[in-house]
Amino acid sequence: MYEEGKIRIGISVGDINGIGLEVIIKTFLDHRMLTVCTPVIYCNHRVVSHHRKALDLMDFNYTSVKNIDSIIYKKVNVINTWEEDVPIEFGTSTEIAGKCALKSLETAAIDLHIGKTDALVTAPINKNNMQQDGFHFPGHTEYLADKFDAKNYLMMLVAGNLRIGVVTGHIPLKDVAQNLSTDKIMTKIKSMNKSLKEDFGIDKPKIAILGLNPHSGDNGLLGTEEKTIIIPAIKRAFDEKMVVMGPYPADGFFGSGTYHDFDGVLAMYHDQGLVAFKSIAFDSGVNFTAGLPIVRTSPDHGTGYDIAGKNIASETSFREAIYLACDILNKREDYFEISENPLKFSKHQRDH
Repeated sequence: MYEEGKIRIGISVGDINGIGLEVIIKTFLDHRMLTVCTPVIYCNHRVVSHHRKALDLMDFNYTSVKNIDSIIYKKVNVINTWEEDVPIEFGTSTEIAGKCALKSLETAAIDLHIGKTDALVTAPINKNNMQQDGFHFPGHTEYLADKFDAKNYLMMLVAGNLRIGVVTGHIPLKDVAQNLSTDKIMTKIKSMNKSLKEDFGIDKPKIAILGLNPHSGDNGLLGTEEKTIIIPAIKRAFDEKMVVMGPYPADGFFGSGTYHDFDGVLAMYHDQGLVAFKSIAFDSGVNFTAGLPIVRTSPDHGTGYDIAGKNIASETSFREAIYLACDILNKREDYFEISENPLKFSKHQRDH
C-alpha cells in the first residue's frame, strides 16, 4: 500500500476555457484530499490564479514548482507547462486553449511514463480544438493507448459497483455494426475480465453482455448480429472459464435493475452504455481506461462551456476520479503481490 499522501497524481488541465480548473480547485479546497494524494497540476500558475480569482475561490492554495522533481508532498503543486500569457475566454473554444490542453497532456504523460507520477487524472478537453500536430485522436483514451502502446484497451465508466465498458468507442453510430466482430468482442471481454480482477479486486468477475439490436435481435427478426457475432463470443468466453452472460436487451437490462447482479457490463457502442450510465450516476461517474500499463481516470463530463466561469460546476465526478485512481493503484499492487507469492497469502488466510 502507498503511504498516506504519497500517491503522486498527475492532472492534465484540459480546456482552460471550460470547467476543468474549477472542478480541480474545488476538489482540493478540501485539505483532506491531500492525505489521499499529492496532486501535480500541469498548467501555468497565472492561469490557475486567474481561475481562482474569477471564481472567487481565494481559499485555494497551491505551490508553483519548476518541474516534477521539485514537488512538495501533501501540497497542491502547479508545474508551469507553458510560459506565455494566454487569454482566458470562458465558454469559448479557441485554438490557444487547445494548444495549452495538449501541452499539459503531453507533459503529464511523459512524467507518468518515466515513473515520476503514479497515475493520471485528465480534465475535460474539447476534441475539436485539440486536433493539431501531436493529437489526431477521437479522445484521451485513444491518445493514451497510442502513447503507452496498448492494443487491448477498454473505455470503462465506473460508479461504485456499476462498471460499463464499450466494444466500439468514439465512432459514428452508422459504423457500429460493421466494426463488430466475434474476435473484437472477445478481446473486450478479456480486457474487462482482467481489469475487474487486477484493478477492482474481484476474484471471479461476472460480466453481462448487451445485444446490439432492439430486443437483442428478437431471434433474428430485428437483426442477426446477436446470432452471428455476439453469442459466439459469449460461448468462447464461457469455454475459457469466464463468467459471461447475455446478450441482454439494453432497455430491459437497465430498466429492471438487472445490472446490479453483475460486476461489469459490456455494451456494443458508446451511447448504449453511456446513456444508461449517466442516467444512473451523472454526478459521480468516472471514466477509466482499462488495459493500459498505467492508471488513467477522468470525470465523466465534458468541458461545460455553458457553465464555465460561473462557479456552479460540481466537483463530485472529478473527486471520484481521484479516489478511483488511488484505489486502482492499491488494488493493482495487492493483486500482483498476491500473484507473485500466492502461498504466503494462502497461509495468512488460514491463520486468520
